[in-house]
Parts: sequence; C-alpha cells; structure tokens
Amino acid sequence: MLGLELGELGPSCLPFLFAGLGVASVLSILGAVVGEFVGASAGLGMLLMQYNQAMEISPMFAVILLLAVIGFLMNYAVTLIERRYCFWAQRSNATARP
Repeated sequence: MLGLELGELGPSCLPFLFAGLGVASVLSILGAVVGEFVGASAGLGMLLMQYNQAMEISPMFAVILLLAVIGFLMNYAVTLIERRYCFWAQRSNATARP
C-alpha cells in the first residue's frame, strides 16, 4: 500500500470517518422514518402518518420532537466518541470562541 502501514494511515483518516458518522447517524433516522411511511405497521413513522391523517396536531409534533431528540442524541454520541479518539483534530466552528 505504497509503503504505508495501517498504524500510519488509521489515525489520519479518523476525523473524516467521524464526520461521515455524524451525518449518517442523523440520516439513518430519516431513512427509518421514510421506510416506515412506505410499509410498516408499527414505529414512529407509522404513528406520524396516523396522527397526520387524523389531523391530531399536538401528538404529531410530539413525535417530531421525539425524532429530533433522538437525532440530536445520536449526533452528540458520535461527537463525544470523536473527541475521545480524535483529540488532536481541531474542528473549526463559526461559533467557536478563542
């Protein structure tokens, strides 16, 4: 592999791996909900469709809020793991303060 060992290549690709995991963790929830829209008999996506058809707005927004919290927690978990294993990688944020 062009003279590179896995020990040399592994740490350098970890920030990119965790960036992809952060996006994938949120999009996986979206994919699951859309899959439940299409053909499921149980789940949060089916529940969302049920409340939408019955015009029950409050429970529908409760399900949407629950999905948002699940997405936030999954993204936060990936961020914590990234901070633990990629402590040398600095991420530039627009809201970061020096």
